[in-house]
Amino acid sequence: MHFSVTMGTGRRFGFERRSGRRATALLLWALLALAACDSQGVRLSALLGAAPAELALREDAAGPAPRGETRTPRRAPAPPTRPDEIYYDLTVFEWYRRGEPLRYDGRSYQPQGMPRLISLRQLRRAGEFGGVTFYVGAADSTSHSILYVPVFDRYWQPFALQAGGSAAP
Repeated sequence: MHFSVTMGTGRRFGFERRSGRRATALLLWALLALAACDSQGVRLSALLGAAPAELALREDAAGPAPRGETRTPRRAPAPPTRPDEIYYDLTVFEWYRRGEPLRYDGRSYQPQGMPRLISLRQLRRAGEFGGVTFYVGAADSTSHSILYVPVFDRYWQPFALQAGGSAAP
């Protein structure tokens, strides 16, 4: 089996697989030496991810990294796992303390039952009422029968559509 390595300078080194410790030590030495050639854009991760028939090492598209630094690929930010704000005590809001419904899109919603354990990935932000941000099911259509308010980490207080459903003008 034959391996070849092309450096950023265009130099090509070939290795034949030989049995014994000498060949293994030589290959290990060559890999370590190439990994240390940061000024040429050589990266050990490129060696590990390359095809076994030929190991081609290239500079990053943005050019070589400054000496002593390595470039890491940019990743899309992970989706949030928590809402921006959690309302541990809804009674600090006047409308809730007075027993008034949460109003959204001309309809009234009242708290229903105990808070539920729900992943933020299953919900999407729908709006804000009286200083409280509320959410709806991510797959829900435009007619929402339940709204959710974050009241503890991963726990959501459901607000159900009231009988009659429409808010007073």
